[in-house]
Amino acid sequence: MRLRLKKEILTKIEESGTIVGSIADVLGRHYTSMPYLLRKNHPTLIRKDVLMVISKELNLPEDDLTESYAGKKNGKKSKANGKVKTITE
Repeated sequence: MRLRLKKEILTKIEESGTIVGSIADVLGRHYTSMPYLLRKNHPTLIRKDVLMVISKELNLPEDDLTESYAGKKNGKKSKANGKVKTITE
């Protein structure tokens, strides 16, 4: 199982510019790249230091910020002759 931020947490982050700025600082990213990371619920958002910032800003325990999900079941993908093939091992 993989972890990701809960939808309601993502919504609260997107509504607050200060939290987005704090996360961008911790990740060493520019503020303008944050909408992409939030929209994709990028794995970097569940780093310990990022979760600490979110927890502090929202006054919630770190354990309440994430949820588990199944993730992708496909194997590795390779690109050959302009077509994407799924390689299963």
